[in-house]
Amino acid sequence: MPWQVDNVEWVSVQSKVERVHGKVQTAFGKEYPSIKALAEAFGLGTSTLKYRINNQGMTPEEAVTKPKGPSSGKSFEYQGIRYKSRHAAAVALAPKYNLTYHQAKDRLTRKVPLDKKSSLKPCRINGIDFPSHAAAATHFGVKKGTFSKRKFLGWTLEQALGLEPPPCLGNVKSQ
Repeated sequence: MPWQVDNVEWVSVQSKVERVHGKVQTAFGKEYPSIKALAEAFGLGTSTLKYRINNQGMTPEEAVTKPKGPSSGKSFEYQGIRYKSRHAAAVALAPKYNLTYHQAKDRLTRKVPLDKKSSLKPCRINGIDFPSHAAAATHFGVKKGTFSKRKFLGWTLEQALGLEPPPCLGNVKSQ
């Protein structure tokens, strides 16, 4: 049958994926096109729902009605102040201690004081101040591993960042 207006249907990419790869899930008498759709309908993560059904052997109804575990929304205390979670504490405390969110969360996880002085070495390159050599490398598009190896080999900071020519390598002939 040739393509005609009455036999063509516009669908979203997600809908196409579900039609091709999705396994219809039924819970409480209602059909869902995929496990993702079922998880979204009940406010669960897809991986949580898959784990409950595939690893714990629950039915879809049991899996979506089981309460979330104790790790969800676990409160967190820092210096006598209680936060909704470690994430919330990191968000609130990072600006106070002049840290990034990730630095604050890492220190809270490892129980390192947030006011501990950083071992990072600030630097100034081309009139720009950077909190660390890694920040400068990121700014100039040099991978941290590449930068570290160049510094280890004795390159200057500017050479390691690609702002100046590398040192003479000895065996290279000039043209």
